[in-house]
Amino acid sequence: MTVSDERTPFIHQPRAVSWVVGGVFVLAYAFFLWGGISNLVGVVANFAVYNIAVTGEIWALLIGYAATPVVVFFAALLIGIRLSIVHRVVVYLIGLGVVGVVSLGLLAIA
Repeated sequence: MTVSDERTPFIHQPRAVSWVVGGVFVLAYAFFLWGGISNLVGVVANFAVYNIAVTGEIWALLIGYAATPVVVFFAALLIGIRLSIVHRVVVYLIGLGVVGVVSLGLLAIA
């Protein structure tokens, strides 16, 4: 057996189904991204209104909250690229759970 024989073969599926599944989960992850960006802009604007300096810790929390959906989505995309549609949906759902937990954790810290 060679090294190439041991690799998992690429599972071919209808492209339309893959695009629909990807599109649905892009929208779900975009919801979390929108919340992160709106908090990033809103919190900084509110701090400026009250003349409060934004510290490095606050910046780290806000940027982490905005970047988490993007990082997790691309990780789920890379993990699920060779999987069947059902397994890919499970990977995306697990990623959404991770984004939800991390986002709520970051909001609780702030």
